[in-house]
Amino acid sequence: MSVLHRVFLSMLVFAALPACAANLVNNPGFESGVQGMVPTGWTKWWASWSGGYYATTETVAAYSGSYGLREYITGSASFGVYQEVSVIPNNAYKLNGMWRAVTAGSQNWFEIILLDGPWNIDQADSAPGVFNNVVAGWDAHPSFGHPAPASWAWEPFSATYGNCVSTYIKNGVRTASGNKMTIVLKIGCASLTKPTVYFDNISLTPVPKTTVGLPSTSITRTGPVSFSVNFTESVTGFDSPSDVEVITTGTASAGTMIVEPVTSASYRVTLSDIAGDGTIAVKIKENAAQNADGNGNLESAVSQAVQVLSNDSSIAEIKGKSDGTLVKLAGKLLSLKRTGFGYIQEPDRTCGIRIEGAISGSVNDAILLVGTLRKPTDSEPYIQISSIASNGSVSIRPLGANNRAIGSGMLDGLLVRTWGKVKSIGANPYVLCDGSDNEGIAVVTLGSPEVGVGDFVTVTGVIGVVNGSRVVYSQSSN
Repeated sequence: MSVLHRVFLSMLVFAALPACAANLVNNPGFESGVQGMVPTGWTKWWASWSGGYYATTETVAAYSGSYGLREYITGSASFGVYQEVSVIPNNAYKLNGMWRAVTAGSQNWFEIILLDGPWNIDQADSAPGVFNNVVAGWDAHPSFGHPAPASWAWEPFSATYGNCVSTYIKNGVRTASGNKMTIVLKIGCASLTKPTVYFDNISLTPVPKTTVGLPSTSITRTGPVSFSVNFTESVTGFDSPSDVEVITTGTASAGTMIVEPVTSASYRVTLSDIAGDGTIAVKIKENAAQNADGNGNLESAVSQAVQVLSNDSSIAEIKGKSDGTLVKLAGKLLSLKRTGFGYIQEPDRTCGIRIEGAISGSVNDAILLVGTLRKPTDSEPYIQISSIASNGSVSIRPLGANNRAIGSGMLDGLLVRTWGKVKSIGANPYVLCDGSDNEGIAVVTLGSPEVGVGDFVTVTGVIGVVNGSRVVYSQSSN
């Protein structure tokens, strides 16, 4: 048959194949090359002790098309062919193909290998390390433990994915750490049995990896909470709550889930009707979606957990607990927000407390909070924030209070409105006196005080404690 005739037949074969989005293998069906020679795009290799080994393009080796690869041994050898493939770092790839054996035997070895990197004979042929790279196959070596049958008919590599012992490979899939992977088709013989194996239709195709983004809020009572879901390529079939595993602790639960597309590779998962007390997170199941090659996605990592609050504790109850207690509060008013600290209080104005840490939201927001109670001996108690989120808004009026009431300690942590004349001014604070006591009350403003001595002012702010004395943290510069 002329070379031109063979090229024409190859074109007909490939035209008849279904569209495949991304097989990265060059000459995957061994249709290119000269019969009786190593196929184009593949390189023969062998162990140094080998003798009598052959890898040839043959018509008898074809599963489909006109040609396939025949590997056979007439002496003793460990050998095969390999092909380096360019890949994208941190992406996952699946190796598959068809093979059959007419003479195999339990003393011989037959390995489908995917190296994470360029060609390396030690990684491909030195036991037991080689088994970290074996996708599928047969080998009686104690580190592999799957002796070969006498023969087998045409079957996909996936038929023996289950023999894989590598911690890096699952179901024919491996993640690339660099920009090269190497496919190795290997057989070996150290006995009188002379194995012959045929290969065809080798494929290395991308597998979608999945990541789940941060939740739309870190804490909730009833939801909704949304998670972005991103695949490394366009997928289909990701459209059902059954594709998502909800992971909870305590009594937390989600009553409703919606899965909706944003793009062909990005989706949104929204949980609603959340109840209970604990945490809730999600992960995307393996094979929840498929790419154009029909490869299912890898299972995602578990998302960041969302704190779920049920019954509301009061601030007064929290203050009565011991230092280091984990506390959860819902529906409290954020009455003051400064850099690194603020105050929250009950909407009914019965009790308030200082909070410290990164504060999201704005003054007058209703907030949900999880944190740790701290009770230092030389200052007021406070909650160290672990999670905080806004949950609507609350509008309340400040309590009217004179200097004596503020200094009594009965209103600590509450939003108040007080008045009087400016007695003295420091860098910050200034002292306000209304005649109800001799000392007056220090007022800490947002910046340098915008008042003068003798001015009559009205101040709205929250009562705190500094060095054992009550102060008012003003909501403004006055």
